Amino acid sequence: KIREVYERAVGQTPPVNEKRLWRRYIYLWIFYAIWEEQEAKDIERAEQIYEKCLSIIPHKTFTFAKIWLLYAKFLIRRFEVGKMRKLLGRAIGLCPKEKLFKGYIEIELKLREFDNVRKLYQKYLEWNPGNCYAWIKYGELEIMLGDNELAEGIFEIAVNQPVLDMPEVLWKAYIDFEVNEREWDKARELYKRLLNRTDHVKVWISYANFEASIDDEDIDSVGNARKIFQQGYESLKKNNLKEERVVLLESWKEFETEKGDEEHLKKVEQMMPKIVKKRRRIEDET
Repeated sequence: KIREVYERAVGQTPPVNEKRLWRRYIYLWIFYAIWEEQEAKDIERAEQIYEKCLSIIPHKTFTFAKIWLLYAKFLIRRFEVGKMRKLLGRAIGLCPKEKLFKGYIEIELKLREFDNVRKLYQKYLEWNPGNCYAWIKYGELEIMLGDNELAEGIFEIAVNQPVLDMPEVLWKAYIDFEVNEREWDKARELYKRLLNRTDHVKVWISYANFEASIDDEDIDSVGNARKIFQQGYESLKKNNLKEERVVLLESWKEFETEKGDEEHLKKVEQMMPKIVKKRRRIEDET
């Protein structure tokens, strides 16, 4: 009886190809397949249900990553890894989607098939070269595998993409990578390149804090940080960015309080804008 109810329910295909209407309908197929596998214990029928569901979705108009990935995990439970790869390869070829790439990569990572993960990241980035999340994760994969030279190459290709969805996050990841490798000069060069693209106050503050954080006896970290704060202040002043200049001075003041000295702290305080109070004269009307 339960099977009959499911069959009647999935027989009512939505009248129009609108994803909003199809979403609830697809869940009927999902519940049906899960019921066949876990309750009825009919594995062959569960697979047929997944296949039937995929055959009726208008993939050229929209698709549902969830059904592809659930089917893939079903195949893994049956130890049909080759079939799973063909399935998700078909999904990416037919209707590439971020959730599909992420889900497929996650599966291959769990299987520890790192060469396949690399290939997937390459396909992912061919499909969407401006996706900073994918570039960062690809770089992190190579770091995890111990190939820092390749990771650096990936980050370098990434920051040179003409269009990026979250460039500030990508640049930060690249800089953090060089800092973790204690490649101070490379990190400095990245900050300089970034400042050629943007004069954002957060970049100046981050650059100064980077210099201040260097723990190396041969490097005057406090002096170098001070120079960057000064350069940032002058650049923001030149571009008439008053509010940003105040933000930088507040950060500089905090730095001098923690790591500087009284003389430099006073100098920064003198650079802070003065608050001018205007007094209104009250005319005597008598």
